Amino acid sequence: MTIIVRIQDIRDAGFCSRGARRWAAENGWDFRDFLLNGMPVEKMEEHGDYFCLTVAAHVRKKHNEVNNG
Repeated sequence: MTIIVRIQDIRDAGFCSRGARRWAAENGWDFRDFLLNGMPVEKMEEHGDYFCLTVAAHVRKKHNEVNNG
């Protein structure tokens, strides 16, 4: 099962949408596509910077809490 990161996950991890948009532009990611489709958590982890790793860890933690009670 693929875990998808959504914009709300970025907000829940403590980042703002404006900053995420700027980060995406600086890193060549299509922010509009992200808003529409999300992004697999593995892709964020592969990037490896603080922003991606923080959001990915938050999403994985939330996923585990929901699925493991």
